[in-house]
Amino acid sequence: MSRRKRALGAAVAAVAVTALAAPTAAAQAPSGYIVLLDGAVSAAAGTLAERYGADLGHTYDTAVRGFSATMTESQARRMAADPAVALVERDGIATGVDTQTDPTWGLDRVDQRDLPLDRRYSYAGKGEGTTVYVVDSGVDYRQSEFGGRASSGYDFIDNDGDAADCAGHGTHVAGTVASNTYGVAKGSRVVSVRVLGCNNSGAWSGIIRGIDWVAKNARKPAVITLSLGGGATSSVDQAVQGAVRAGVTATVAAGNNGQDACNYSPARTPEAITVAASDERDRRSVFSGFQSSNFGRCTDIFAPGSNITSLRNGGGTTRMNGTSMATPHVAGAAAIYLGANPSASPSQVTSALTGSATSGKITDGRGSPNKLLYTGSLAQRAVAPTDEARLPGDVRPASIGGEPASVRDHPFVIAALREGGSRPRGQSCSGSVIAPRKVLVAAHCKELQGRKTVLYGLDDLAAPGGTQLNVVDYKTHPRYVHFAQGYDVAVITTDADIPVPAGGYAKVATSADTGLESPGRDGYSLGYGKKSHSDSPPDVTLHKLTLPIVDHRQCTGVENGADPKTMICAGYPDGRKTVLPGDSGGPFIVDGKVAGVASWSRSDFRWYSIYSRLNNEMGDWVNEQIGGQPPTGRFSLGATPASVRVEPGKHVSASITSKAGDGGAEKVTLTASGLPGGATATFQPSTINSGEVAKLTIETATSTPEGEYRITVSGKGNTDTATTTLMLTVGKGSQPGDLVVKVDPAAGSARPGALVSATVTATGGTGSIRLSASGNGLPIPPMFNPQTIAAGGSSTMQVFAPFQAGTYPITVTAADAAGKTVTATYTLTVQ
Repeated sequence: MSRRKRALGAAVAAVAVTALAAPTAAAQAPSGYIVLLDGAVSAAAGTLAERYGADLGHTYDTAVRGFSATMTESQARRMAADPAVALVERDGIATGVDTQTDPTWGLDRVDQRDLPLDRRYSYAGKGEGTTVYVVDSGVDYRQSEFGGRASSGYDFIDNDGDAADCAGHGTHVAGTVASNTYGVAKGSRVVSVRVLGCNNSGAWSGIIRGIDWVAKNARKPAVITLSLGGGATSSVDQAVQGAVRAGVTATVAAGNNGQDACNYSPARTPEAITVAASDERDRRSVFSGFQSSNFGRCTDIFAPGSNITSLRNGGGTTRMNGTSMATPHVAGAAAIYLGANPSASPSQVTSALTGSATSGKITDGRGSPNKLLYTGSLAQRAVAPTDEARLPGDVRPASIGGEPASVRDHPFVIAALREGGSRPRGQSCSGSVIAPRKVLVAAHCKELQGRKTVLYGLDDLAAPGGTQLNVVDYKTHPRYVHFAQGYDVAVITTDADIPVPAGGYAKVATSADTGLESPGRDGYSLGYGKKSHSDSPPDVTLHKLTLPIVDHRQCTGVENGADPKTMICAGYPDGRKTVLPGDSGGPFIVDGKVAGVASWSRSDFRWYSIYSRLNNEMGDWVNEQIGGQPPTGRFSLGATPASVRVEPGKHVSASITSKAGDGGAEKVTLTASGLPGGATATFQPSTINSGEVAKLTIETATSTPEGEYRITVSGKGNTDTATTTLMLTVGKGSQPGDLVVKVDPAAGSARPGALVSATVTATGGTGSIRLSASGNGLPIPPMFNPQTIAAGGSSTMQVFAPFQAGTYPITVTAADAAGKTVTATYTLTVQ
């Protein structure tokens, strides 16, 4: 039996972490214990209590699995040795005393980078659509300052549905989160979960019940905020971790002991955002001669916590000190971010808040991350830089950092136009000519309203002349759903040849061009985009912008950040050089090849530029669209069919076609890469003249693993290398590209009226995939976040359990853009 299962701990008292008067010794709840289990709760709790003579209290089944019980120390020690028990800890009592001090300044500080304060709190978002659960002494939720957005969740002190406040601490915290005058997130909902009594005290077991209730009942996107704490207590830490696993962002107070936060719970919980307090001069807060903000590596961020004005229980205002006051600033900031990015995970919220925080301002941090909460950019969304995007009012041409460019030097550049566009000739996007009638652009440019054309040959679109052609086909990448999810590339076909001079077509990178996306390299972008907020007079000249490629881990805090598999992040965090509206679809050139396509940035354009990455399957796809119109000076390859299937131990063949470039036929040597283990590839013949056909045979072994493989066929000519892709499926399963939907787990259980979740994934199919679900006896249809996904993507399905016990089969349906549907079954047991 493990030492962990034999452990019997003593949980020290939790306190509401306002600044306290000299504390008295915290009383232990008489014979109260918290028991955490390895397995299911309901049956084990009653059995264990009976077996060891304990009086069963409350059970926990969501954030943690366990129960509270009253028993002697001898009984507790015997129970701790039971194989079904993971942990037994003595319950504790939380106590707290509030201190009123000087006027507030917190909101004024978090919306600006530097001192002095400007006497304003500016915010681009209010956290609409989010819910913040205040686990505290209750909330005076009927106060008009909440504008009807505050409500009662549950009172775990009186065990009823009225979680009103009688201590004042929770009301002050909630006011900082969301009140009209004193709140950070002035549009979020607040739900009161009362776990501390009228003297600001409460047992750890009750606090765990509150956390467990939030994990089970949270209306998402959601934040749980805990302005309380005490000595290191595993059961509380695990409860907070469980809430985070349930998709609830957790903010917790660091504590006011002037000590290392790693010695306190729940401050030491790594999954939570642990908040230290700062004062009006950006120093770590000192509240009295013996109290100051905790510190150290277990903290994540500082926020104002000294002399904070917020709501008083019963009406009016009051001033308080403590990391209790700092924590709701961060909870409100999390709500603002979730309001703009409702599908963000708790870890993404943490990254957004710490990534956007102001660095280097805190003095006397004592080993804490030197990050001060900043809310100015949290409501920024990802936005595509089309002509419809708006610029902040203070953007000027100098902020772009670009330089004038000429079509003579970049003969592949072209402007994309649309009827109804506000710019000269309706310019909306930029692009690259890759063949006589083919233009590479961003997929999202197709979504703009109005008939589409392209205009070629001008350095300034306001000048007369140029060649304008109609768009007869607009093919987007089959996996494109939304620009922030990747695959944001498309190929336009025009009704006539574009007059690009010989040798002037853009060369598009492929999967063979490894390393073009590497951080530290420079590339340059071309486009006809805006140069000022008013765009008056309109500036539609061609500009060149040189940017460094940066590590994708720097590009966080907006949507899900930059996915390195499908995106390149370039530029600077302050957007001193960046793409602007009208640059969408323009090329990002690295080593003479189009390595990326301008895709998106943050909505204020004071951030990095994100490009759709092409030196992967996306570039291979683009080159396949060129078809019979290869770029000047290059030959091309193709595979027929584009996908094949073979059983282990057998072989399969495909034809590798080639087309000569403008330079005429040349000898091309063929090779294949990406083969699965035990497989070999042969070409007959292995060297061809461009314009001829070779037979590719792939031989598998009986030991070749089943699965899908992307085979890259490369042809090396006299000066260039061309590639094409062949999809190989090894096994007896579905044909490549077949639509498949799966639910994980395939079954679940819940109490009547509870919320249960499962992950739905879909692969194959054509275009975007829409998810739905139905089942007899369900109070409402299951919900999906998101409801539409790309092939290979996933969604969270949430089901409200019926109020009657029983087994409920739920049919999950996936429908692709071609109208094909497939189903999977999820079985819900209500008990």
